[in-house]
Amino acid sequence: MAENNKTAAAGAVPAKPKPAAPGAAKPAPSKPAASSSGVFKPPVDRPEPNPYKDSRVSDLAAWFQERFYVLVPVIDYLKKKEVPKHRLSFWYYFGGLALFFFIVQIVTGLLLLQYYKPTEAEAFASFVFIQQQVPYGWLIRQIHAWSANLMVLMAFIHMFSTFFMKSYRKPRELMWVSGFILLVLCLGFGFTGYLLPWN
Repeated sequence: MAENNKTAAAGAVPAKPKPAAPGAAKPAPSKPAASSSGVFKPPVDRPEPNPYKDSRVSDLAAWFQERFYVLVPVIDYLKKKEVPKHRLSFWYYFGGLALFFFIVQIVTGLLLLQYYKPTEAEAFASFVFIQQQVPYGWLIRQIHAWSANLMVLMAFIHMFSTFFMKSYRKPRELMWVSGFILLVLCLGFGFTGYLLPWN
C-alpha cells in the first residue's frame, strides 16, 4: 500500500484494485442527493387499474365486461355451474337438439327471406324461383324444411322424456309450464311455416 502511494506521488499510474473475493458483499450504491425543501414535486399521475382487466382474458373480453358489467356475475356463475351427470343422460340431449334446430331455422330462414315474396300472387312463384334459380337455394330450402320437422320432433321427445322421468315435480313446476308454452309456440311456428309455399 505504501508503495502504491509512493508511485502515485511520483506521477506513475496507480495499480488496479484487486477484484472482490467471490461471495463478498457488493458496495451499496450511492444515494442521490436529497432535494431542497423548497422544490415542489407533483404527484405521479398513474392511471387507475381497470377492475375488469384480467390477465387471463383478452382485450375484447375486457372491453365487453367493462360495458356490460351487469352480466359479469351471471357469466361467473355459469362458469362455475356444475351440471349433474344423470343415469339416463341420453334423454337429456333432446332439449339441446331442439334448440340447435331452432338456430338452423333462424339462419336458413333469413337466407330464404331474401328471395321469398309473401303475397298471394307471388308466394308459390318465389318458392319455385328459390328451388330452381337461386344458387344452392334448393339446399337451403331443404335444410330449412327438414330442420323444422326435426325441431318439432325433438321438442315432442323432450317433453315426453321430461314427463316420464318426472322432472316436472317440485321445485321445477315453472320449468314444465314454460316448456309446454315453448312446445305450443314451436307447433305454431311450424304450422305457419308449412303454409307458406301453399300461398
